[in-house]
Amino acid sequence: MKKNPYISIFTGVSLLFILSCSAVSQVQAQQARFRNEEANWDQMAAKVDEMPVFSNKAYLEQVSVANNPVEIGKAAKKGKKDLPATAIYSKSKGSVLQYAYSYNCGNCDKVHVAPNATAFFIDEDGLAVTNYHVLEPFIEKKEDGEIARIIAGKKPTDDMNLFFTTYDNRIFTLKEILAYDQANDVAIFRVDTQGVKVQPIPLGDAAEIGATVFALGHPKSNPYYFSSGMVARNYMFNGMKGQGMRMDITADYAVGSSGGPILDEKGNVCGMVSATVTLVSKDEASKPSDVQMVIKRAIPVEAITKLLK
Repeated sequence: MKKNPYISIFTGVSLLFILSCSAVSQVQAQQARFRNEEANWDQMAAKVDEMPVFSNKAYLEQVSVANNPVEIGKAAKKGKKDLPATAIYSKSKGSVLQYAYSYNCGNCDKVHVAPNATAFFIDEDGLAVTNYHVLEPFIEKKEDGEIARIIAGKKPTDDMNLFFTTYDNRIFTLKEILAYDQANDVAIFRVDTQGVKVQPIPLGDAAEIGATVFALGHPKSNPYYFSSGMVARNYMFNGMKGQGMRMDITADYAVGSSGGPILDEKGNVCGMVSATVTLVSKDEASKPSDVQMVIKRAIPVEAITKLLK
């Protein structure tokens, strides 16, 4: 039987179309796997540029501060089954916030955005948790110069806005600080969601020494860095701010991760990043070879739940 040339042409075009669609799908899948950080910062800068400009002092004055037990709204259900690490990250990233600031560099007319710390949602109405030291300027009503030193180092303070942003680049401003514990370095606050429901992360139980844990945060402008380790110590200590609880872990994090969730193998929050302590072979580190280890100091989940009703 003689072949119809038009059928051959149609088949060839169809095959080409299928291959083309497959290539597009592969590119889209790759784009879904790899965050374009440059594009994300540009999108955030464009959104921040549309925000009303106010001085830092005015911003501090518009945020209400209280310290009472907080009633949590609709929270996420606690996970009961162990999950692969990939699933824990996938489920958690939408609940984790970047605490960031915008600033004018003085050398151009562009708005610049820089991350400063981490936080996470615990109910769908914008209730969130971070460290006390992250929100210290608001709690202690710092002046502009101190705000710049604490938040942005030596960067200019003019027109500097502070805000929280999500994985998909939604931006929220700080509305109120509801409870805090300086000794345990915990602060519970609410952002202004303007009625939009957000994705909370479930609060879990205490983690025992030796338990596998995961840290999710933004160390040194590296957003959504996910690392694993184990609980190395659980202990109480007496500090200048009173008696506190701590949980040392071996998962990696650094400056910018403060306030990030520590997750158990079920994807529940079992703690929160607080600080790092560098141990050196001498009284003071004079060269890299003096550094022997870096302790990752976290806050156990009990320090968070004790501030909730």
